[in-house]
Amino acid sequence: MVYFGELWLKGKNRPNFIKMLKNNILDSISGLNYKEFVPIRDRFLIYIDSSSDTDRILEKLGYVFGISKFIKGVITENSIDSILEAAKHLCNKEAGPFKISAHRTDKSLKFTSDDIVSAFIRQDKIEVSKDSDKTLFINPTNIGTFEYLYKDIFKGLGGLPVGMSGKAVILLSGGIDSPVASYYAMKRGLAPIYLHVHAFDDNSKAENSKMKLILEDLSKYYNKFKVYYVPAYIFQLSILDVKHSFEIILFKRMLYQIAQKVAKKEGAKVIVTGESLSQVSSQTVSNLISTSHGVKDLLVMRPLIGFDKQDIISKAKEIGTYDRSIMKYKDVCSMHSRDAVTTTRLKEIEDLSDSVGIDDISDRSLLKADVLDYHY
Repeated sequence: MVYFGELWLKGKNRPNFIKMLKNNILDSISGLNYKEFVPIRDRFLIYIDSSSDTDRILEKLGYVFGISKFIKGVITENSIDSILEAAKHLCNKEAGPFKISAHRTDKSLKFTSDDIVSAFIRQDKIEVSKDSDKTLFINPTNIGTFEYLYKDIFKGLGGLPVGMSGKAVILLSGGIDSPVASYYAMKRGLAPIYLHVHAFDDNSKAENSKMKLILEDLSKYYNKFKVYYVPAYIFQLSILDVKHSFEIILFKRMLYQIAQKVAKKEGAKVIVTGESLSQVSSQTVSNLISTSHGVKDLLVMRPLIGFDKQDIISKAKEIGTYDRSIMKYKDVCSMHSRDAVTTTRLKEIEDLSDSVGIDDISDRSLLKADVLDYHY
């Protein structure tokens, strides 16, 4: 039984929320064996039997945004006898005693929640104690009684179903931060379009690098996405006469220009970055203003803006992207970070950008892109 997250979404948004979540779940468990998927008013039921890929289904549900919790249990007829019989099946592998928690949501039934508890006290197959730390939950509904043990309740990721908030162009590097930012963007319902600007002379080298592994890690949370692989060599050749201290600022401006153009092409309204305030020289307040200024009609989303590095590392380990992120890689950002200036004036950076032709560089670089569709 799968419960929705953020049920405050009502009115016109609620049907869209449910439809998007349903599609994402079905896509996630596609290819796995189960009997039936049944949407009901405020939850989904996935019917399984002995031939079902139950463990894999539970694993997959754990990566779907929009789910508040999911529970493995049994459904039986709405009668005291059927409830007791199903309970014996659930509890036969667990040592008692059990606390009984009954909640009758279908008020038309002839028995009450207290009647269920009394029936358990009277029977002698299952040891019952109100002080037990093992709980058997019983929920009679209009489609039958759902019974489950506390140990079979799984916490979902919450958030919104991916796609609910539209599309986002995500600036994905080979480092620790941007995959975590991707996770948080997806949690708020944004479908990712990844943009990776690399230091290789051939897109295929980036495509077959550790970036493929990082994308595989992220695909657990949403398995259909597009990736733009863009070479940085046009930029590198164009700024040979620019002071090293300004290289990273100009590079970031080019990233935003490319992202803006990709967003227009793909119908995205958001650009997502892994920037954290003052974590590195290019992420001071003035440099964040200088690098992103000029982005029009798009939301620039920085999910990690208030995180310190240890916060980000901890989250990367939790979501499973850390090990691939720390693998050795020729990351283009690090190549342009030598003696980077920490304070810039917007007019100065705009003039410098115009003089080297950042807008033209972004156009020419994007023409060299490989655009790949992934469906894991």
